[in-house]
Amino acid sequence: MNNYSNEKEFLDRLAEVDQNTVWTMNDPASLEFVEDKESETGLNYVTPAGFAEDIRECAMPTLWQRYGIAGPILDRLNPEAKAKLLNFATGYTPDSLIQIPIVEGKANAFLSSKYVPYKTSRLFQKVGKAVEYESFNGFWAYEGSAGVYKLNKTVTLTDRNGNEVERPVVLDVRTSDIGESSVAFRCHIRCNDERDVPMMSDINIIHMGAGVDEAIERTIDSLNAVIDTNARKLNALMYVDIDEQPKAVAKRAARWAKLPKRDSLEVINEWTPGEFTSAFDIYLVLSKVIDKQEDRNGKIRIGGDLARLIGTNWKQFDLPGDYAW
Repeated sequence: MNNYSNEKEFLDRLAEVDQNTVWTMNDPASLEFVEDKESETGLNYVTPAGFAEDIRECAMPTLWQRYGIAGPILDRLNPEAKAKLLNFATGYTPDSLIQIPIVEGKANAFLSSKYVPYKTSRLFQKVGKAVEYESFNGFWAYEGSAGVYKLNKTVTLTDRNGNEVERPVVLDVRTSDIGESSVAFRCHIRCNDERDVPMMSDINIIHMGAGVDEAIERTIDSLNAVIDTNARKLNALMYVDIDEQPKAVAKRAARWAKLPKRDSLEVINEWTPGEFTSAFDIYLVLSKVIDKQEDRNGKIRIGGDLARLIGTNWKQFDLPGDYAW
């Protein structure tokens, strides 16, 4: 994934990709899949007109989905076996038509005909004009794009003793590179150690049917209200006292949120609880699991799982005794 600190360079790259993307509509039963050792996936497909297109790795999940194929064995199949399986399934796909975006000469996804193409450059231009921000980082790869904006906005968190702390708000906007699935908005607070801790789950806008553009605009317009609402929910964790063993509570919470076991146990074992512990303290500790993920997609996934803890009932975790996980 390429990183851009210059917003103009980021937008220029997105515009370049948009200009070099061709959307094709295809009858899935008419496509023939063949092994191609030169392709990154070892596969390409051939249209009835005889045109052969390489298939990118990022297209494989949607390809399997379109043809109704699933299972852990797929990753272990060689390209020849994959081609045979896909060709066998062409007569059984539920879609009468599929869209295939050809991005810079290769198939980037296999999509329902109901999806509405939305230019990525247009999305980030809209966001950049609508929000006030101090700094920007952009991320681009064929499988997706993201813009991270440190907003000119802070939220105030107040503990039960009346102590206040201001935290900057960071907005993370993500979409697939050619907008084939959804746009996701998520806000974080930035801690003193420069870590971004999620303060909400994603707001997702699915690219299907009419009104996608209007839905994106409404979400952007409502961001301030969304941030204030979720800041209050996050702040409420400071008022949830942990009565039992804090590390046992942290383990139960991590397991409930489906955080990775090994990474969770590492951050919990490294943590020394204070005399008094709140749910907010544990939430911050578990947020360090995000930083242990190797790539940005992993960090985003774990951050979404962690954010589910904000609105849940922590008393289900605050039980007597240690907890073996």
